[in-house]
Amino acid sequence: MEGQPKYEKTFNVVVSSVIDQPIQLTGDVDCYKAFDEKGKEFDERLVQAELLGILKDSPKTGAATFVSDDESVYNAKFVKWSSQC
Repeated sequence: MEGQPKYEKTFNVVVSSVIDQPIQLTGDVDCYKAFDEKGKEFDERLVQAELLGILKDSPKTGAATFVSDDESVYNAKFVKWSSQC
């Protein structure tokens, strides 16, 4: 229903790679997800452009905001790049 309140949590994210090949971080198919300790996941709402593009040698930093229909998003503690969007 339009106009329903949403809860948001913003993370300052640092993304780095453990492999030698570049990684394409685009929002076309893949996305960032936030998780709590029990594995509940939260969808991204906003991601700074600095967190997208090609990830090579140096880390990328920026802010990512996640939403939920209830305050459970406040329990999110982890952020990862996911192909399960």
